[in-house]
Amino acid sequence: MKWLHSWTSFPHRIVNLALPLALPFIAVTLLGCSGVANTGDKPMQVEMDAFSGRTNPQWVLTSPEASEFVNLLQKLPKNPTQSPINQNLGYRGLIVRDNDQGIGGYDEIVIYNGVVIAKRGNKIEQFTDKNRGLEQWLLQTGKEELDKTVYQQISVQINRK
Repeated sequence: MKWLHSWTSFPHRIVNLALPLALPFIAVTLLGCSGVANTGDKPMQVEMDAFSGRTNPQWVLTSPEASEFVNLLQKLPKNPTQSPINQNLGYRGLIVRDNDQGIGGYDEIVIYNGVVIAKRGNKIEQFTDKNRGLEQWLLQTGKEELDKTVYQQISVQINRK
């Protein structure tokens, strides 16, 4: 009977020894995820579509930035005409993705030159970004992540309106 008592208390001994060792790792993991617009496992990500032959710059929106982005997006007027997006070389716009939950009901948002294209599956809606306000705002969220020269060049291009 003595061995039965030892066996039933064995798991409690493991937990009592392991829990204090695991707490710092749990805390770091939880704190490390708190500043990102994380609606699940994947944060809201922005990609600057600008390069051919090398990786486009990307950055992640913080939770407040992601909320503000959705708020600004929802205020844009719908564009009844279908404007094409630039497919030339050079800067072709900003792409926002959140594969986990979506962005205001959309899977992907492409913003370029006053046009916002919102995609949800096969459905596409267009909005007008008057004076490129949303595009300018979104670019500035990546200022710290982008190469300074790239940021300045794209900022000048966007501000030409």
